[in-house]
Amino acid sequence: MRRERGKLSSLNWKLVLMAGVFQILTLIFDQTVIQYEERNRELNFNLLSETEQRSAYMTMASRVGNFSSSFDDINQIIMASNFTKDRKKYLFYTILFDQTRLIQDIFRDRSVIRKFSNKTIKAENLDELAKLGLDGLNKKGGPEITYDTYDYVSFFFRLVERSFDITDLIDDEPNATFELDAGRIKGDPILILQYKTEYNNFYLHDLNDDLIDASRSSEKKIDNINKNISSIQSKKQIMLLSGVAFQLLSLLCLLILFRNILSLTKAVTK
Repeated sequence: MRRERGKLSSLNWKLVLMAGVFQILTLIFDQTVIQYEERNRELNFNLLSETEQRSAYMTMASRVGNFSSSFDDINQIIMASNFTKDRKKYLFYTILFDQTRLIQDIFRDRSVIRKFSNKTIKAENLDELAKLGLDGLNKKGGPEITYDTYDYVSFFFRLVERSFDITDLIDDEPNATFELDAGRIKGDPILILQYKTEYNNFYLHDLNDDLIDASRSSEKKIDNINKNISSIQSKKQIMLLSGVAFQLLSLLCLLILFRNILSLTKAVTK
């Protein structure tokens, strides 16, 4: 018994359906691969940014660490030397301005400000230090300094301001007198500058430690990003292979369908 011309069997209709389903699955996997590619590009961008940031933190930490370590040695050399008072004063002036420039350079970087924007630091009460004139590093018997908690970034900017205030005060009144609870003492510019540089350097050591911690934090982020990139690459490969497999299955179904149609055509023409 002959079939009607153009009529497909149930099997052929199933082959058409399966070919369509496999083609749809191929498109789905292709779109998934595209999404993985977008995510991969985003992660690679983050990886580049974080790598540069880690490098910047490490460079800053090295700069601060070298400066603060060198200062400890230079300070001892200056005070133990036979330099004239003017020479010692000049050297401490230079160190103090180098400290302020270093702090300004570090906190000029917006990424550093963002990194430490929510961080606080416990330090001597700056308002009381300003009243003392010697930043609290006074003779024995002076008033006891209290401690307060400050915004991290603002505190270092205030260190810079206080440094400039000290130098301006010494320039305007080289023999200024500072009132303490223990009495009145005559300001020694060299002693004041030494105290101020030592005070700043103490917190530069803290800054160095925090920058090292920031670089370690970036390193952990880099490790996580690399793991995510590796995971996405593996998933993308699976999606690509799955898409190719379903594409081949779709073509196989079509080939079988065409063979059946040809066989049907030959049967009808006989």
